[in-house]
Amino acid sequence: MNHSFKFLVLMLATMLMFACSDEFFIQDGDGPMDIGSDSETFDGLGYFLRAKLDNGSPIHLKSDTLYVHMDSIWTFSNCALKSIRLYPSRQDSVLSLKPIIQIHTTASDCSAPFFRPDTVIKITHGQLDLENISEIHIVNDKDSVLASIKTREGSFALDTFSIYVDSLFSDFHELPLRTKSSPSMLRVLDSLDPRVHYYRTMESVCQSVIDNCSSTVKDTLLPQSWPSGDTVLVPVHIACADTDLIYCGVNKWKNDSTKLGKVLEYADTVWYTSSYYVEEIPSCGTLKSFTLPGYSYGKPMNVVRNLFVPDKSEKACGPASREDLLIINIAKDSLVTDSARVDSLYEIWKSAKVAPSKNKK
Repeated sequence: MNHSFKFLVLMLATMLMFACSDEFFIQDGDGPMDIGSDSETFDGLGYFLRAKLDNGSPIHLKSDTLYVHMDSIWTFSNCALKSIRLYPSRQDSVLSLKPIIQIHTTASDCSAPFFRPDTVIKITHGQLDLENISEIHIVNDKDSVLASIKTREGSFALDTFSIYVDSLFSDFHELPLRTKSSPSMLRVLDSLDPRVHYYRTMESVCQSVIDNCSSTVKDTLLPQSWPSGDTVLVPVHIACADTDLIYCGVNKWKNDSTKLGKVLEYADTVWYTSSYYVEEIPSCGTLKSFTLPGYSYGKPMNVVRNLFVPDKSEKACGPASREDLLIINIAKDSLVTDSARVDSLYEIWKSAKVAPSKNKK
């Protein structure tokens, strides 16, 4: 019997001895280690990092349930969270909600701790006095406003519109142009920037002629974009005249930079335009949400719009500058609120040419 075999037999005997003893089995006192003694407790205040009211909606109907979403609550864990209480305070027409987070920790083990829990508090109609309140704020322990929402009386009108955008909208010379009636699309010409670009022609020679044409013409290949302050070399190719034949392959041309023409001028104009969604709405109404998946000229434009329609007793207006008009900048996806700009666009909208509808014969 060699030494390796003797060592293996000794190890097996030792393991068998421990397996037969009580120390090998799990004892009643085994388990997670306590974080402190049973007599140690901590009571204090926590705080939260983020908050939303009604999931970020800009308007809260006074007759609806208000949802307060608090995120990243600092309480060590959800096991240490004792209570959350909302303390309302009123200043003029603004109601501020200040959540106070109470912490109570012990040495007890927690079965499912969350390091930074979040919660949603539901406030039903009647739990808050919203009389003469136009806005609700939620503030943190430093009295900083983390979220706000307008309070109104009325209802929401969710509608989907299909507006046909004629191909004339792509022609700058037709602007300003709008679609018929309301809601509609309006496209205006904001400004134009005339520019002059300089270029020199450069002769190109075909290395492998594909088609022999009965007659040929010179084809100056002007670039799609022009660099400012620089003279561009523009190649001149040979093309077949009055035929669909191809004189030379795309990759068969060789430019000759020694054969340049004189400096020429190319006049160009940069057109700056804006497109707007225009709708005549009930007095004192305003926008809750607006979705435009996309559109192209010569096709319908589908719009999903959620509008707040005020109650007859509602006295507040906003944030639109006109009580009965809604104008949205389509490119910026934002409501136009400047009074002077809204009035100007409304006058343009009324006097603009109306593009043909898809059903017009």
